[in-house]
Amino acid sequence: MGSKQDREPIRLTKAAVESLAPEGVAYFLPVVNAKGQAIQGLNIRVLPSGLKAWVHRFRFHGVQKAITLGRWPAMTCDAAEKASKAAQLQAEPGVEPHGAEQGLGRHLANCPG
Repeated sequence: MGSKQDREPIRLTKAAVESLAPEGVAYFLPVVNAKGQAIQGLNIRVLPSGLKAWVHRFRFHGVQKAITLGRWPAMTCDAAEKASKAAQLQAEPGVEPHGAEQGLGRHLANCPG
């Protein structure tokens, strides 16, 4: 992870995502909706190559985990929000979300949006 931890979250808009520039190391940024409210777990990861991917991040037994939901722009902002909410709904106290180790993101990438 890069040094972006102190950076403001980005708004869930096409323009905001397109404006993210690659850096020397990959970094994650949390995402907020149009009202500025956090979308629990939804982040965007920007790789040095410029690739951008939607990621649902969560903790399981104190360990940070992540599920890749899909790549930008193939997965739209709306689809990423829906997929992240679906991943969050699967999470139960003490139970790792289904697919965290089995490619849930590939399934959720097909969410309409």
